[in-house]
Amino acid sequence: RKPFVAWLLVGVLCLVHAVENTAFPLPSFPGAAYADAPKGYVEFFADKSGEVVLDLPTETGVSFDKSGDGLYFYNREVIYMNWQTQHRQNSINGVNGYYPAKRLNMQYSIDELPHILAIATLVEEGLTHLAYHKKMVLPEDDLPLDRLERSRYLERVYTDEEEVIFDVDESRVRDGMVKLYGTADPSEVEQPERPAVD
Repeated sequence: RKPFVAWLLVGVLCLVHAVENTAFPLPSFPGAAYADAPKGYVEFFADKSGEVVLDLPTETGVSFDKSGDGLYFYNREVIYMNWQTQHRQNSINGVNGYYPAKRLNMQYSIDELPHILAIATLVEEGLTHLAYHKKMVLPEDDLPLDRLERSRYLERVYTDEEEVIFDVDESRVRDGMVKLYGTADPSEVEQPERPAVD
């Protein structure tokens, strides 16, 4: 009798946990609408290999579907990861059931784009290109395309109705870092205190 009661209690607790942590009704997401990466984006990278791309806009915080089409921060990262399988370059973006700690730490620099120190920090991680996807902008996003276009450290190398791709001018970034901070190494520059993510 006691084992039955114990198992019943475990079952009830599991059911309560599942009900408490599952959104009802289950939100749907029209993933098929985003399955194919934009054609121009894939074609731009077709003859390249070993590039490191940051898909923008991107965010790691909590987001709700304010766009009305089921798109929010987390599933946008999943879409970018799917697109990576089509353009076949390396990516800074990504999730794996959760945001990896390194990705969360890089978000501090991403949030500061197009500041030179942010770009230099991402270049240290291998960044070669930024890809801004106009149709992936959410109401909460706060990195307008025109801020990137005004940066002297980014060169627009591709544009169409959906995408703008920038090449990171590493020599300008290095020269700018030395001129502004006396070093090309962003780790040698005093930065604001930020909580570490492990």
